[in-house]
Amino acid sequence: MVKKSEKKIGKSQLRSFAFIVAGGFSVIGLWPAIYRGQSVRLWALVIAAVLALAGLVVPQILRPVFKVWMGVGEILGCKGVEDYTPLSTV
Repeated sequence: MVKKSEKKIGKSQLRSFAFIVAGGFSVIGLWPAIYRGQSVRLWALVIAAVLALAGLVVPQILRPVFKVWMGVGEILGCKGVEDYTPLSTV
C-alpha cells in the first residue's frame, strides 16, 4: 500500500503550493504597510517573489520544500481536508 506522502507529486501541485505559500508571504510582507502605515517586510516579499517565480518557471525545484512542508503537516496532524469536514466527526 502506498502512503499519501509517497504519491507522485505533479507540476500542478507544486505550482499551486508555490502560489499559495507566496500569497501568504505577500500578506505577511504587505500587512504592516496597508494596515499600520509602517514599512513593508522586505524579507517576506523576497520569499514570496522567489516562490512565485520558481512556481512559474521550474516548479520541480520546490519538491524538497513541498515534502518538508507536508511532513510537518503530517506531524501536526493535518492530513487533509477530510479531517475538517463535519461528517468526519460522525
